[in-house]
Amino acid sequence: MACELFPAVYRTFAGVVINLFWAAAWMFLAVLAYLIRDWRHLQLAITLPGVLTLPLIWYAYPHLRTLLGQLSPPSLRSELMRTRYGRKGKGGHDVMCLGPH
Repeated sequence: MACELFPAVYRTFAGVVINLFWAAAWMFLAVLAYLIRDWRHLQLAITLPGVLTLPLIWYAYPHLRTLLGQLSPPSLRSELMRTRYGRKGKGGHDVMCLGPH
């Protein structure tokens, strides 16, 4: 799903990079489990960073609505198409429904 955030020409590279971070996270978890022997403390060490980032939702959504509100529908469509296909505006798969073409 995260690869769909990138233009079509960069999706393969994005998929590889995302999986590298995923593998590094599992290796870090193994090191963390070796250092923190008690499973309750390990669970706390794993969960706490995610819980601390939850307030970012309240920060991100108003700014996203403001950004989308500033763009007119034609420029919003062109921005979505640029993100979808890259700067040249070609290629890619039809994965987004943007209304009638």
